[in-house]
Amino acid sequence: MKIKLAILEKDRAYLSRIVTTFGMKYSDKLETYSFTDYNSALSTLIDAKIDVLLASDAFDVDMNCLPKRCAFAYFVDSNGIEMLNGQRAICKFQKVDQIYKQILSIYAE
Repeated sequence: MKIKLAILEKDRAYLSRIVTTFGMKYSDKLETYSFTDYNSALSTLIDAKIDVLLASDAFDVDMNCLPKRCAFAYFVDSNGIEMLNGQRAICKFQKVDQIYKQILSIYAE
């Protein structure tokens, strides 16, 4: 079974790189969706039955708009941040293997 991962990020270059990397390393484990627009991401969450949403801290995500089955974490620039606005946070500037492990942890919860 593949985990359906959605990434909401304003930096298009970073988004392209991370999606490509996930595709090369974890294509058998992750189905990745990418967004730069908040409303597009929210509408796809329900239709595509997304399991995990990672959203840049540049977005103010309304937790009430997320489907109940969708796990969530903020995608932050600093490695020292573990929580943001009461939600888990993952540093986007670390090895992709570490990001993947944290995604699995969030999905398991």
